[in-house]
Amino acid sequence: MRHVLIVSVFFILVSATLGFSQTCVDGINQTTGENCSNVVTTALPFLTMPVNPEAAAMGGSGIAISPSTTSIALNSSNLAFIDSKFGVQVSYAPWLRQLGLRDVYLGTAAGYVRLGETTTLGASFRFFNLGRILYTDQNGASIGSFNPREWEGLLSYNRKLSPNFAMGLSLKYLSSKLASGQTVNGNSIIPLRTGAGDLSFTFRKPLKVGDKKATFITGLAIRNIGPKVTYIKDGFRGGFLPTNLGLGFGFVHEFAKKHTLTITGELNRLLVPSPSTVNTEGSPEYLDFTEKSVVEGMFSSFGDAPGGLGEDFRENQYSLGVEYRYRFIIGRLGHFNEHKTKGDRKLITGGIGIRGKGFGIDLSYVTHTSKGLGETYRVSVLYNFEPLKEKEIVW
Repeated sequence: MRHVLIVSVFFILVSATLGFSQTCVDGINQTTGENCSNVVTTALPFLTMPVNPEAAAMGGSGIAISPSTTSIALNSSNLAFIDSKFGVQVSYAPWLRQLGLRDVYLGTAAGYVRLGETTTLGASFRFFNLGRILYTDQNGASIGSFNPREWEGLLSYNRKLSPNFAMGLSLKYLSSKLASGQTVNGNSIIPLRTGAGDLSFTFRKPLKVGDKKATFITGLAIRNIGPKVTYIKDGFRGGFLPTNLGLGFGFVHEFAKKHTLTITGELNRLLVPSPSTVNTEGSPEYLDFTEKSVVEGMFSSFGDAPGGLGEDFRENQYSLGVEYRYRFIIGRLGHFNEHKTKGDRKLITGGIGIRGKGFGIDLSYVTHTSKGLGETYRVSVLYNFEPLKEKEIVW
């Protein structure tokens, strides 16, 4: 049963590259009359899995929050506003435990260094271990095993363009090896190696609420911009990377001495074509959405859903989060919402954190309120070279 579960996960991932899609007529189920489930799939979905507990505890919101190592993956431009000279963080998240898989996990190591008053460099390494696949022949006899794995190496350059505005650029190398010596319809499955990039912007405006300090934050991030990829050596069109557009807003308020409240919200959507069954041009064995280029797919993603404008809006994902800090203690809550026809993830999230003399620990817990992957947790340990001062908590 174990190898069946993992192999099933593998073919779900490969299906994004092969261009499989659910059959719908103008986005409507012809039997029930309801909206069809039409999930947007991509290659390398591990790039969108949140592993850092700071953002995960706030419904996945991390674009418009106080700058930290979390910003490296979600909005690196925010790092340009960090005051500490350098910092590092290690995070860990078990995956699919509710399916009985004990060696499937996602981990990251990230760090930053500040260069002068305007520039900050960031780096991270993300690793996804899918456990061990046990291969069997038609009679159920073992014929070997393999450990599929994926990873991302990232470098980012982030700079203040004005006291309140910053821009970030990240470059990343991606590697994915999901099988060894296996074939699909006679075609070999090969390792996937490619590059991608992120572009992000942050605007921060200090405010006064009464006689207390506050900050309004807004951020924009386009992540995983890169070429189409494939695991199949011959005979298949490439699949799209999970290019994502994220827009976040945040408000940080020190409403009393050593009491800080952060409220943040976020909208995300994939900039890849919506699956469809239309084929008016090109090779008859391929659907039109699989034939689009990366740039064409990014721009057409705002108006290509088979169900029209209504289905396009359903492709948006929404996150809300709140964080309360008192001295060295942190509490977080959040919610993530995705339409039932686009994945149906509806998450309630929460977490705690502790800070002291540069060191910190964060823990988050995520539970699904609808059918999904069940409960997961994430944990991280961090260190900042200079302990955060009061002026660094609220900008």
